[in-house]
Amino acid sequence: MITRSIPALLAALTLGACATEGGGSKAGGLAGATASTASAFASPKDLVGKSGLQITSAIGAPAFRRKDGEAQIWQYRGTNCLLDVFLYRDGTSLKVKYAELRRRASGGLSESACLANAVTTGKAKG
Repeated sequence: MITRSIPALLAALTLGACATEGGGSKAGGLAGATASTASAFASPKDLVGKSGLQITSAIGAPAFRRKDGEAQIWQYRGTNCLLDVFLYRDGTSLKVKYAELRRRASGGLSESACLANAVTTGKAKG
């Protein structure tokens, strides 16, 4: 499973120049990330250690963003699932220290399907 995700992750990271560190996309960026791009991350644990730029390049800008002291909390809101991403400053960039996936209702979605739902339907419009 990990080997199948590596090419998608590498492709997503290569596109990192299209997004700004703050999370917004420049023209031609990945504002419309697809389910296949989102599947580069099979689990919220796959986001830990990634920079904010890598996350926004791969899955787009979050629907909600909040600063809380030294942390930033980003939330992707899908129709069935929510993804909360906790980032902290690491030198000049933000790094993911923790990510949590929550289901809005009980259902039969796998963790990877729930994650894809949260990031493909729940990023900022714009």
